Amino acid sequence: MFAAFVLLVLMSTPTAGSTKLCGVHFVAPDGWTIQKTAMKVGLPGCSVGLKPPGWDRRRHEREVSVVEFPLTVTVSERSTRDVAAAAGFVRVRDLDSLPPRLRGSVKDDDWLVDSKALRKTDRIGGTTWSGAAGEAIRDHRALMIERNGRHRTAFAWCDNQTSCETVLPAFLRSFEFSQKR
Repeated sequence: MFAAFVLLVLMSTPTAGSTKLCGVHFVAPDGWTIQKTAMKVGLPGCSVGLKPPGWDRRRHEREVSVVEFPLTVTVSERSTRDVAAAAGFVRVRDLDSLPPRLRGSVKDDDWLVDSKALRKTDRIGGTTWSGAAGEAIRDHRALMIERNGRHRTAFAWCDNQTSCETVLPAFLRSFEFSQKR
């Protein structure tokens, strides 16, 4: 799954050149475009989309559908459960039954990615948040729950048409909830 992912997402401090939008700050990959986007998940909140150089050209040249932003982050003040559900995460303790293949390998407070089949996630965290990250069938996802402050929850979504194995962990290493919006 993301064995090395947990090791990559360590507590960090954003650099001076970090982007501040939607009540969070982060460092985008070099050369990537950052843009506030319209919400597409039915949650009140704020979303930011990121795309690499040449992404728009690639989208227009492809015969198959390519998403507008291969990496997005959405921040909401809705309950963690609501944000998690919109992002495709479910807590083990909230399930009526657990698939046999997962029994004994997850705890009640673990998060799972719900994508046609439940998948285990890895625990992740930064200085202002804790959460979970996992791989779904067509994407990688992360759920970030703010600690010691306002009740905000964010989720990041990375489309597999980009290098999620490196892009998402780097993004998460720099991600922090801001004190001010």
